[in-house]
Amino acid sequence: MKARGRLPSGVQANLKWGAEEVANLLFFKPVYWRITFWQMIGRGTRLCHDLYGPGEDKQDFRVVDFCFNFDFFREKPEGITASDSAPLGTRLFRARVQLLGHIQANPEHIRARAGLTDADAPPVSVGDPGRNGFCSDGAFPAEV
Repeated sequence: MKARGRLPSGVQANLKWGAEEVANLLFFKPVYWRITFWQMIGRGTRLCHDLYGPGEDKQDFRVVDFCFNFDFFREKPEGITASDSAPLGTRLFRARVQLLGHIQANPEHIRARAGLTDADAPPVSVGDPGRNGFCSDGAFPAEV
């Protein structure tokens, strides 16, 4: 088998490397984009004359898939599209808003799960700054 140096890894190898002499494919990372997946398969289908020696051309190739990419694309042939996945910051913000909405709608449920009762709440009197520096009526405390 001819060797030309180190095999690049990652998407860069998928998109930029010529890969004329690929004998087999090894999927050692998940691939979620349909075009990238089929492009990688296409690398294995390329013919290569004299790959195994003079007159011994590449006739077939094998795929070793450690990350179940074929199973993923069997279940979801289109893969993941840009519209399927919001940026991480957006997903975190939405999850926090959803959690806050649940807490506001069910405060007694949250307190019960935490094992708290109304007797556990610290007493706050009118005009007394609470934990957040505000009075219990939401106003700033008067200057002393």
